[in-house]
Amino acid sequence: MGLRPHSRVLSIQQATLDANAPVLLQAYLGAPALFLVRLRYGDDTPISLQYTTIVGAMSQKLLQFDFAEQSLYTVLQREFGLNIDRITHTINAVVADDTQAQLLDVSNGTPLLVVNTASYSQQQLIEYTISYYRTDKYAYHTVIEQ
Repeated sequence: MGLRPHSRVLSIQQATLDANAPVLLQAYLGAPALFLVRLRYGDDTPISLQYTTIVGAMSQKLLQFDFAEQSLYTVLQREFGLNIDRITHTINAVVADDTQAQLLDVSNGTPLLVVNTASYSQQQLIEYTISYYRTDKYAYHTVIEQ
């Protein structure tokens, strides 16, 4: 039996992308975007801290949804007709800073996995997320078949 996943929304706001945006989002400077920060749990243990940016005109409308209870991808598909058809992940290791350590309930300097996720619908970037995962509570598994 696995852990019960759930989320807590730490912040959600609509703004425009500026020069502080991650490199992948630099092509969209000045575009409207939704900024969503969530803490993801397994049972009552924090597992990951996620910083999500949704690019596009629908960002203002996304403010009405409760992303502690609703799946972002389900909302994008159901409400906006956006089917995520391509996702890229880039995985690195970092050490927890003060904020990450406090929110993830680990010591400052604890190793974390950082996963950068870019999600596309019909070759259009829709969502970019930077996720920080506790290495003692998370494993990354891939399968490649030919």
